Amino acid sequence: MTHYVYVRAGGEVRHPEKHLMVFRDERETTVVTREEHLGDVDVIERNRDLWQLINLEPPTPFYCVGFLAKVSALLAGEGIDILVVSTFSRDCVLVKVEDGAKAIALLEGAGFISAVGS
Repeated sequence: MTHYVYVRAGGEVRHPEKHLMVFRDERETTVVTREEHLGDVDVIERNRDLWQLINLEPPTPFYCVGFLAKVSALLAGEGIDILVVSTFSRDCVLVKVEDGAKAIALLEGAGFISAVGS
């Protein structure tokens, strides 16, 4: 199973294709990547936790009102912290590694999971 780390980056992010996500705004650059790819990032700060990716495929991407709210409420109700990233065709939920199995079981039980990310 692949684990991801969140880092605040400075300068250039080398080999962006190796990272799960590179996000830039006017305040910072955030990189979500595997630990073995940290050498390609000028790390300013790192979140201490490791995160597991769970891919969710809503029935109609962009037009599924309340989908993420329901997923969030389900996991929050069990005390599971999440980070969410949406792509063109799916939503990605990252949970702390220690919560991964429980989160997957909850999401499967509620019919939300169609693919578990690696």
